[in-house]
Amino acid sequence: MLGKLELKLKSKDKLGYQMSSLFHGALMELLPERYADYLHTSQLHPYTQHLEFRGGEWYWIICCLNKETIKIIIQDTLWDIENIEIKNRNLTILITWKSYSEIIFQERRYQEKPIFQGLQKLWNAVRYAGIYIECNTYAAGTQQRY
Repeated sequence: MLGKLELKLKSKDKLGYQMSSLFHGALMELLPERYADYLHTSQLHPYTQHLEFRGGEWYWIICCLNKETIKIIIQDTLWDIENIEIKNRNLTILITWKSYSEIIFQERRYQEKPIFQGLQKLWNAVRYAGIYIECNTYAAGTQQRY
């Protein structure tokens, strides 16, 4: 499952792409301490976050890669907040709009079949009919008859 939260931002001060690391720090401060410590020490991070500028507006995009991360980061931490504090810049950023979407993957099981099964059936029909195909192998400089 993938979860994506988009937060539309409004700030008195100018925002920029380079502030993504500051938003990451704000996220870590908002998360439960135990989970933030886990994320800091983890080799793989089950989330991404970045800033986007679209249509003259700034958005903070947070994507989570599994159910646990969606619950902790998006549902329990970010969904109910109304502003973000960037302590490093003494800046309060208002959240004016939120949008959440998710993609759910379903496990499918496929019966394994040879890749060329259809071609094999065609080849058997051609051979049965007594039709021979000549193939030129240019790299080897030979001609083969099947």
